[in-house]
Amino acid sequence: MSMKSSLIATLVDAAPELKPLLSEHIQNNDDLLPHVFFGDLTRFVQTEVERENFGPVKRILDVLEDAAKSTDPAVRDLLGASFLENIELDSRGWQEMLRLAGPAMKVVLARERQRRQNSN
Repeated sequence: MSMKSSLIATLVDAAPELKPLLSEHIQNNDDLLPHVFFGDLTRFVQTEVERENFGPVKRILDVLEDAAKSTDPAVRDLLGASFLENIELDSRGWQEMLRLAGPAMKVVLARERQRRQNSN
């Protein structure tokens, strides 16, 4: 199992709410496509933040904390290109994500938010 597949399995174990999303993803794509699934994951997290359902978001961020510390370029690319770059939150949503995140995820979330503010 690749590091990316292992990360996704860990995410689904930590947040069983993702099981239907993963099943649908595999059914639609005939396989696990990590970058595509992380797009689905991003939309799931955004929706849960908007609904103020922070339990699954916290568990997902806890798993992504390890990804944020990873030295594996494929895992870091998955986190950066397919999660951080696609997340669209209002300022309150960003604050909630930063509040829930562990130290390494706080850094990458803050860096992404700063990058966007600088490009506007």
